[in-house]
Amino acid sequence: MGINQDERFFYTRDIADLEETISLARKAVECTLPDHPDYIGRLGNLSTQMAKKFPQTQNMQHLEESIVMTQKTLGTMPHDHLDFADHSHSLGRQFRDRFLHIGELGDIEEAVVLMTRSVHLTPGHDLNLPGRLHDLALALGDKYSYSGQATDIQAAVAMARRAVEATPQNHEGFPGRLHNLSIQLSSRYKRIGAIEDLDDSLDVIRQAIKLTPQDSRLLGQRYHSLAMQLRSKYDSSRDTDVLEESVHTAREAIKATPQNLAGAERGDRLASLASQLGARYLRKGTIEDLEEAINVARDSIKATPDGNPTLTGKYTTLSIHLRNRYTRIGSMKDLEEAIDVTRKAIAVTPLEHKERSDLLINLSIRLGLKYRRTKETVDFDESISVAHQAIEAISDDHPSRPIALEVLGIRLRSRYLRTRNLDDLSESIRMSKEAIEATRDPSRRAGLFANLAVKLRSKYLHTKAMEDLEEAICACRTAIEGTSKDDPNLAKRLHSLGNQLHTKYSRTKVTTDLEEAVQCFQTALRHDTAPINIRMNAGRTLLSFMDVSQGGGHDAYLVAEATIQLAPLLSPPSLHTKDKQHLLAEIAGLASDAAAIALLAGKGPLSAIRLLETGRGVLASSLQDLRVDISALENRHPDLARSFVTLRDQLDAPLLQGGANVEATDTSTGTDQRHEAVNRIPLLLREIRSCPGFEHFLLPPSEAELRAAAARGPIVILNVSRHRCDALIVEQTALQVVQLPQLSPKKILAQAPYVRSVETLDWLWTAAAQPVLDALGFSKTPATDSWPHIWWIPTGMLAGFPVHAAGRHLECNSSAVLDRVVSSYGSSIKTIIHSRQNRNPPTPIRGPRSVVLVAMQDTPGQKSLRHARSEIIAVQGICDLMGLPWTKPKAQRRAVVSAIESCMIFHFAGHGTTDEKSPLASHLLLEDWTQDPLTVASLLETNLSSKSPFFAYLSACGTGQVRDKKSLDESVHLTRAFQLAGFRHVIGTLWEVNDKLCVTMAQLFYRFLHKTGVSDDAISHGLHFATRQLRDSWVQELGYGENVIKDADLVRDVVTCDDTELHYPLWVPYAHYGA
Repeated sequence: MGINQDERFFYTRDIADLEETISLARKAVECTLPDHPDYIGRLGNLSTQMAKKFPQTQNMQHLEESIVMTQKTLGTMPHDHLDFADHSHSLGRQFRDRFLHIGELGDIEEAVVLMTRSVHLTPGHDLNLPGRLHDLALALGDKYSYSGQATDIQAAVAMARRAVEATPQNHEGFPGRLHNLSIQLSSRYKRIGAIEDLDDSLDVIRQAIKLTPQDSRLLGQRYHSLAMQLRSKYDSSRDTDVLEESVHTAREAIKATPQNLAGAERGDRLASLASQLGARYLRKGTIEDLEEAINVARDSIKATPDGNPTLTGKYTTLSIHLRNRYTRIGSMKDLEEAIDVTRKAIAVTPLEHKERSDLLINLSIRLGLKYRRTKETVDFDESISVAHQAIEAISDDHPSRPIALEVLGIRLRSRYLRTRNLDDLSESIRMSKEAIEATRDPSRRAGLFANLAVKLRSKYLHTKAMEDLEEAICACRTAIEGTSKDDPNLAKRLHSLGNQLHTKYSRTKVTTDLEEAVQCFQTALRHDTAPINIRMNAGRTLLSFMDVSQGGGHDAYLVAEATIQLAPLLSPPSLHTKDKQHLLAEIAGLASDAAAIALLAGKGPLSAIRLLETGRGVLASSLQDLRVDISALENRHPDLARSFVTLRDQLDAPLLQGGANVEATDTSTGTDQRHEAVNRIPLLLREIRSCPGFEHFLLPPSEAELRAAAARGPIVILNVSRHRCDALIVEQTALQVVQLPQLSPKKILAQAPYVRSVETLDWLWTAAAQPVLDALGFSKTPATDSWPHIWWIPTGMLAGFPVHAAGRHLECNSSAVLDRVVSSYGSSIKTIIHSRQNRNPPTPIRGPRSVVLVAMQDTPGQKSLRHARSEIIAVQGICDLMGLPWTKPKAQRRAVVSAIESCMIFHFAGHGTTDEKSPLASHLLLEDWTQDPLTVASLLETNLSSKSPFFAYLSACGTGQVRDKKSLDESVHLTRAFQLAGFRHVIGTLWEVNDKLCVTMAQLFYRFLHKTGVSDDAISHGLHFATRQLRDSWVQELGYGENVIKDADLVRDVVTCDDTELHYPLWVPYAHYGA
């Protein structure tokens, strides 16, 4: 009966039939005494039937029961028993199964011992021998995959070959045995490097696939192996046709794999596709390949059971792709997750596993990248430590040793750059050369030569020995020769060669070196598949030494134009604001230099303005594009509008902090969705721009739009460059340039320490403001209440200077900006245009549209501001007179943000702080500022544009101040953050303000609003006339001590004023930002 059930299971594969067979076999054993002649046979039958159960159920309990029963069977069976070899082999297979699910080395070692014994006990003519050789080869291959011992893979190839030779070609197992031989040959190739093994493995797997029926459940497995071996072939040959075939074959493997396939196999095939896509991305630079690789890698992890040993490789694959996306785009969330995923892989990998050293190498690489970004010493120290661990864990002939040497060598060069210890650099160079000698793969050798070139140039800069520089140039040329023209790495290597040749030219003055350097930078700049930052670095380096003189700078202009056009691509909307700020800081001042070059080349003001609009304020521009008014699009093309809103909402959603804690198996992480949305946006914009009336949707302003922006008053860009300084003036009728010869970066730097002084206001008038006002015909104080209005856009270091207060105030002869025009500030013309969208009169302030008032007289950890409450009381009283409802929320971040989401006016009186190292961390100090500060970064993630709040009055210190010079072009400060959050107007301060004077300024301003009514013009005019009134009082009272700060009139800052500041005009720092 049991035999009949067994036959039935063979045909039906119904687990119920197998359960019945096991039950009958168990009863047979129970009914048989141990000394009965049939006992061993019946026990063996039970063992055999139980061994069939685990492959069907993948239940580890079933496997454990089977192992126990088979061990019992062997324990009762003499070694010369006819079935001893069979049961030994069966137990070996079971131990291998447990190894594949748990990863314990002892299991696969026992499996090899048992299977080897079974093969030795099996006669050569036995029909079971080929199958046992096949299984032994698999077990030896698995043992090699764990231990990395060359003897294991050699034995695996020998057993697999014997299995194939012993199997008739018409045998049903022949394709599987070919497949096994192919796998072992491929593994031996990776270990030893004989290309014949790789070619043989490809021939054999193709033969196996040819012999496999298209409906076979094994077809997917064999496609998977072919894809992996094609990848190895591509790595050795760099043949893109082979790479394309590997991607196609990996997809075919997944198509041939059932969705519900038990175990890790489906995950293995997904991981293979992710790997092939990642290789294609690295070769062609197509971001879509990288995005798909990350998504598929996440799916591969999700499809693999917890605890499965193959998770190590899948975590590694995901980590590699996340690292690549970080180096391409710059998102710290990607790098943090890559580090976290690598740590997870290390945690589940035994110390003796051969892949552990590779994981340590990967962790060192990622920690090194993090150190370069954050400069945290703990990351640097750990990166060196784990690199040492990796080298100590691998033998001298291990394929990963060259990589480990190079990684540690890179870390040693980084340490040299910190300490200037030449021994570190010399050891780094030695390691590079050793790694090159031990590396066969051409593409890897090219990368190693490129790194060696960088190290040798560093040595030259230290020693000034020409042989070091010549060797660096030679190494770099070798790297470039080994790099295909479509490889994204080519641009970086050309940039490196350009640097070395320019360094040589600086020493020898040989013009051919300079000419070749220029060509290297030009080619790198225009390499379409290279990372944007590499291309921009090439352009910037080239501009640093090109001829930009008057009339001779046409070539420089072309370089400047090509470089600046890349700026918006440097910070895609998918990035966190902090990542954008970091990347954009690297191009600080570049747009201003480009504009100056355009003017020197005779390209006129329009070209200069376009370069400035493209290369400055990129962070703000990306946010404004997401928050643009689309009502016209909604009316005429609702489907396109809905698509835009969907992508916009994905990109404008706040990014959660702590990317390292994101689960690697989450296929819908916010980061991935944002990157996908970034890739879809250009296609949607192209479709929108094809619609009549929307041809310029989200494009930079045209000349007509620039002029239209000046309808309410001229816009003046004060461009500061090392090449020249100019005022670029936009009027309705024309664009004009006013050169400012008395302005220069050097003079601005000299005045910066005294920016609050009367002398600086005088200098600023002569150098910048007066020439502009005279050119515009604003030469005296207006005779009527109709004052002209100027929007100033200062660039570079001039952004911290009070252009609105420039003048000779003690002369009383209209020699001051305050006496001729009303002033407002903008960060770009595009920003001004954006602020003027929906310029309807402000909604009547009633009901929930209230005035939000916050006073922080006593702030934790700060000195008391005794006038802050008085200021709010004064504003509150004027609001009552105007009939404006007001509210005072709890002075904590969440409560304040909630309140301003439904307000029309927000007035804050208290401390503010400007973070010198990280402008995004600048914040208003509320009650909970130490735990949950209201920072620039958090404000930029707040979108109030649909609520249309009217204006914010930030009566605190330095709300319009940027102390980080690299962030000046991006105007990353609190005042700008409130604008970008959605406020139409913001009043802020350029530096510390006096507590008592804040009350007077607020009273004067709100009284003006009470007199004129709340309107757009009233905000700028109200601040202008309040400032002018305080200025006049200061002039009249000067010399009588009224302007001196008293102890009780502390500045609203976290620091105390220096004595030198006591006589500065205190009315100066208040400024209006808005349209």
